Amino acid sequence: MSESASNGAESIQSHPFTLADLQASLQSLRSGLVAELTSVLETQLNSAIEAAVTHAVEAALAALSSMLEGIRSTAEQQGRRMDAFEHDVCDYSDRIVALEETVARLSSENQQLKDKTDDLESRSRRCNLRIVGIPEKMERGDPVGFMTGFFTEVLGTTLVPAPLKLDRAHRIGAPPTPDGVNPKPRVFIVRFHNFQDKERVLRRQSRDQLIFRGSKVFIFPDLTSSVAKKRALFLAIKRWLSEKKVKFSLRFPARLFLEHAGERLTFASHEDAQRWFDPWPFRLPIRWA
Repeated sequence: MSESASNGAESIQSHPFTLADLQASLQSLRSGLVAELTSVLETQLNSAIEAAVTHAVEAALAALSSMLEGIRSTAEQQGRRMDAFEHDVCDYSDRIVALEETVARLSSENQQLKDKTDDLESRSRRCNLRIVGIPEKMERGDPVGFMTGFFTEVLGTTLVPAPLKLDRAHRIGAPPTPDGVNPKPRVFIVRFHNFQDKERVLRRQSRDQLIFRGSKVFIFPDLTSSVAKKRALFLAIKRWLSEKKVKFSLRFPARLFLEHAGERLTFASHEDAQRWFDPWPFRLPIRWA
């Protein structure tokens, strides 16, 4: 023991523990502690950060999932509504097509009925004439007898060798008022028993101006308003054809017949006549209705 102690003392004495050694040991110890503490802190911090990020991501994903679920539910509802809407649209489309077909059919039938009614009304008036210009109160309560004598007096015994047979005769419209608001005499409507007599009278009217006891009188066919409008559309072309000395006739209900270059032409409407006349080199100076 004495020998070992003496050897240690001799070693210390030969290698003394200086302040620099102490500082180096402390620096080494501090570095080790710092490294170990840094490692522990990094591990704990990474774990905390990972936990926080994981929690935040999970919360965000949960909110996003809830939002996506709401969007999916809304999309499904919209899809069902669109399907129902498409079904309704298809149903409405089919119903509209059916209604259009029904309307077209009813319109066609209505037009046929109107044409038939107008034709029947026109046929019921075929034996009628309208006489304009006869002064009021000349019939003295006997319009049929008065008009029978009127035709004999105006047309002459050459055209009317025997009194014409009339079924009815009467005036139409409101009578003239004493204050002169309505000074024109009312129109006479006369129904002939024989259609041929009515046609003879009408042809005579078309040739000369008729005078009855100093008053000008005019005789017209008794037409329905629709037929009268159709015939009025030919007035311009009739006037032009008359000026050009072209032979023509406007027949019932509203058909224009004329001769051109030896050809007989028929026009059922003024549009047909317009399409035929427009290509002429001299063209018609007509303002078409």
